[in-house]
Amino acid sequence: MSVLPFEKKIEIVSALVRGSGIRATVAITETHKRTISKLALTVGEGCARLLDGMMRNLDASLLQFDEQWSFVNTKEGHLKPDSPAEYGDAWTFVALDVPSRCVLFHLIGKRDADTTRAFVNSVRARVNGRPHIAADAFKPYREAIEIAFGDKGVDFGVLKKLYEGEEDEDSDAPLLDGVKPQSEKRHRVRYKGAEKVKVFGEPNMKDVSTSLIERSNLTTRTWQRRFTRRAITFSKSYRHHCAAVALHYAWYNLGHIHSSLRQTPAMALGVTDHVWSVAELVESALAASEPPPLDLDPVESRGGQLKLRFPAPTPKREPPRLTLLKGGLE
Repeated sequence: MSVLPFEKKIEIVSALVRGSGIRATVAITETHKRTISKLALTVGEGCARLLDGMMRNLDASLLQFDEQWSFVNTKEGHLKPDSPAEYGDAWTFVALDVPSRCVLFHLIGKRDADTTRAFVNSVRARVNGRPHIAADAFKPYREAIEIAFGDKGVDFGVLKKLYEGEEDEDSDAPLLDGVKPQSEKRHRVRYKGAEKVKVFGEPNMKDVSTSLIERSNLTTRTWQRRFTRRAITFSKSYRHHCAAVALHYAWYNLGHIHSSLRQTPAMALGVTDHVWSVAELVESALAASEPPPLDLDPVESRGGQLKLRFPAPTPKREPPRLTLLKGGLE
């Protein structure tokens, strides 16, 4: 059995973190697809453990929260009744430290209240002091932040975006937690503006924004091929999706020199004192051990990813069957 040389591992990971998909990496490195996929999974899960251990006890006082859409195996609107629960929409919840541009924590799951609570609980366990948090108007954030931080332990404001033709919040429109499902957002709507709303504490309204984290999401969509829309580079399994996203954020935090900071986000935050190379990232990820678990409720922590309990997919209603009779259709 042949062993993949370490230099070849560096070559493969270098291609993956710079925006190449699995098939493109096959052509670049002349390595079998299955070998690349297995290495990406191993290194990605090691990066998740690495980030979980490093991103703790952080002095981060100005945060932005957001969620980024992707999907695993099948889009939500095309799920079958017997599809695995983790198939369909896969939302990446991200916590960004504004001054350092560092991604403190990310969590992949459904865009619902359970995932939101797990995400906010983990952020609370990783940061010190009283943070200032800005997020979009996703409704579960309010309850999750109030439970995790308390209404007197956080300064929290939301940026509510307004669109023409949007249903009023108090209407009987069929919304999921106040947000239309991704499958219903195919048409373009005209953006009218945004309203800044104070929720808890005394947030600085100038800092109630999601601009920087949305720019970070653009970086993810550019560098991580699994987030490319209308392409065949989407993730086929939830485990590989989590590993790929962890690999991306590990490289973004530790190895990418931010153009405006002139250093990596992890250096700006004080987590590390040097720019990591791909070789150091791969070596550290392969050697990373399981960090001690955080005190999280109601889910467990493992490798930087929380074990979420996915709801079973909603069974689809079967269309009526038509029977051809002499007198016409029944």
